[in-house]
Amino acid sequence: MIFVPFTAIDNHKKSVSIGAGMIINETAESYEWLLNAFLGAFVEQPRMVMTDQDVAMKKAVATVFPNSRHRLCMWHITQKLSSKVSKRIFENTDFKKKFNQIVWDVSISPERFERKWKDIMKEFNLEDDAWFKHMFEIRSTWIPAYFRELAMSGLMRTTSRSESENSFFNNFTNPNATLIHFMLSYESAMERQGSRLDILDHQSHNKQPRFITGLEFERQASKLYTRTIFLLISVTDEGSNGVIIIKEKREIKQILEKKVAMKKKRKQDDDEEVVEDIITMHEEDPEDGIHDSTTACTSGNKHVKRIYTFKVLINKDEDTVQCSCLTFERYGFLCRHIFFMFKAKDIEEIPEKYILRRWRKDLVPPGMRTRRTRYGESSEQSEKLTNELHFIVENCISMLSKDEAKLYALVDKVKELKNEIEDNVSRSRTKKTKEVILDFLGVEQP
Repeated sequence: MIFVPFTAIDNHKKSVSIGAGMIINETAESYEWLLNAFLGAFVEQPRMVMTDQDVAMKKAVATVFPNSRHRLCMWHITQKLSSKVSKRIFENTDFKKKFNQIVWDVSISPERFERKWKDIMKEFNLEDDAWFKHMFEIRSTWIPAYFRELAMSGLMRTTSRSESENSFFNNFTNPNATLIHFMLSYESAMERQGSRLDILDHQSHNKQPRFITGLEFERQASKLYTRTIFLLISVTDEGSNGVIIIKEKREIKQILEKKVAMKKKRKQDDDEEVVEDIITMHEEDPEDGIHDSTTACTSGNKHVKRIYTFKVLINKDEDTVQCSCLTFERYGFLCRHIFFMFKAKDIEEIPEKYILRRWRKDLVPPGMRTRRTRYGESSEQSEKLTNELHFIVENCISMLSKDEAKLYALVDKVKELKNEIEDNVSRSRTKKTKEVILDFLGVEQP
């Protein structure tokens, strides 16, 4: 049987299994059955589904998820590149470099991509190649340029997370396992994921990040976002001009900023005044995946510098803000250009509409955290309350860990409450073995 896990991203940007199924073969009918089961559990169709170029899977996705965008894994496609061109072109020219520059660039526009593609095909005499013609025809299913405005919360362009999950499960089981052993191994894997989530949640709720600017929206972000997301968009103050830079990418290195200019442009749009603020930033070696802008190159003695122009549109009447880099649309958090505007206009808080629930600390309620019993529907509500109580107590202990006086006071209160509970709750009789097994399994003995 074939094990098929469904992988998504949690609020800490970690891969997480949200479901799994087992099918007897990899036919379109089997995949359709599996996707229908998934749809029955989650009700809504996913915004996007990413797979390799498997024909059966493609057919099943189109049938069961007609409203979802189906994206092909770029890694699987680009791995075929060496076999689709001659060895002379692949190894002795800059074809590979030029090809990767346009297909992996998330900032390039569809029009510019198509123009660049045709230039490369013409330069290397590949215009009549059947494989390249086909890949160009289906470009909207795998090239990042055609997914620029799709809110994917930073979802990858490849199935690497899925491959990583497969490797993760391989640590717990092997092909020779029986179905019972496999299910026990699967539960162990889920417990490992739950344990990791507990650790990251604990860090987010109890570790105070270091503030760099002291601005109000920086403090607000630290209270709302998980620690991972906050560090991803951590704020740094650049020089005496007080420019705010938000580092959306993982790289912590300082972004080289030479000059920042702001302009205001007022225009009438259906009797509504719109203020358009334009930010011009001069940067060297810009971070890939962030910029979406007009580019100009000037030659220098040491480097080729690119000038990027970002447009931030603020509509005061509708209380909306949008940047041409589309960082919020793609990743789900605001970009450095908008934060710069916030500081310039003395806006102290991030508007609620721009704080996505999926990146918040409180995404998973305390009662829905790691289960302490495997089966049984009768104790579900008790399980939620137990988890919430554990969460509250652990938070209290963490907050008072450095204050012995208050810890003593907390211990006294808990002891007092414990004594009160013991006086009012009669001790339950010892359960028989059959009752214990019934509670554990959640089913009657045949």
